[in-house]
Amino acid sequence: MEHIFLHGLGQTPESWNRVIEELGIKNADCPNLPAFAAGKPVTYAGLYRALADEFDAAEGKINLCGLSLGGVLALNYTLEHPDKVRSLVLIAAQYRMPKRTLRLQNSLFRLMPKGMFAQTGFSKEDMISLCASMTELDFSGALSGIS
Repeated sequence: MEHIFLHGLGQTPESWNRVIEELGIKNADCPNLPAFAAGKPVTYAGLYRALADEFDAAEGKINLCGLSLGGVLALNYTLEHPDKVRSLVLIAAQYRMPKRTLRLQNSLFRLMPKGMFAQTGFSKEDMISLCASMTELDFSGALSGIS
């Protein structure tokens, strides 16, 4: 598990297939984020902890690439474990959550039918819970710790 690609909400691990192929990476890992929350209440803290435990178990340093939610998770891990991360690529990741945008998004989620969430791997309720649990995230004070 040397190269890890983390997808965002609405994507799946397979979303990275073309990128990995184009980069010619042979030993890439693309965890399925909903699987890390299976059977538990879905919160950012729970998802992060399960993922961090997996990364902690990896031998040597890792290269992290994350998109959106995956980028937030990768940033969080890098800030907490700079000695474990060789490189970090963030795509559309927020270091400080836009509270109003997340609240608006959750309001829209509440109006959407449950079937709209099927492809994400998270249920409607899980998606609302996850987004609500992210509103207070703010890594801005720790960003200078990344080199």
